[in-house]
Amino acid sequence: MIEAEGSFYVQKYNNRRSYGFDSRFRIEMLNRVLSPAKHAHELLLKLQKFFGCGYITINTKKGTSIYTVSDIHSLNTIILTHFNKFPLRGTKYLDYLDFSQIIKLRLENRKLDKSNLNIKTKNVATILSIISNMNSNRVFCCRRRESVYSYTPILRSRGRIYL
Repeated sequence: MIEAEGSFYVQKYNNRRSYGFDSRFRIEMLNRVLSPAKHAHELLLKLQKFFGCGYITINTKKGTSIYTVSDIHSLNTIILTHFNKFPLRGTKYLDYLDFSQIIKLRLENRKLDKSNLNIKTKNVATILSIISNMNSNRVFCCRRRESVYSYTPILRSRGRIYL
């Protein structure tokens, strides 16, 4: 379910008073995909109960239910711990690794005071760099050593191969 419907999301925000990052783990499911007996909303409620954190919203226009965890403490202690014990596979695992690195940098920045501004600035630059290569921006380049082919296949995050 996580491989197909889940996402690790990080976005930078700016407002008049401050700037920061919004980090979320979320699962969005179409309500009509499952049979009426196994409604997506019911499944997400069970997932929320299992993790013991997060909230569920319903988007009636899209016909989806969305389970979201955005609290950094819950992300660090519950979500990251779970996926460390039960790793994902494929490119979603790489997004998870990037996401966990961002959470750790954000927590480190919270502990630093104003005298450590250089480290905070470096962490922000690192987070921005990681964000720019996450999810659909991720590109892999694979080369064969002694290939007779004259092309380099590139695999993007959705599993498509481009030549």
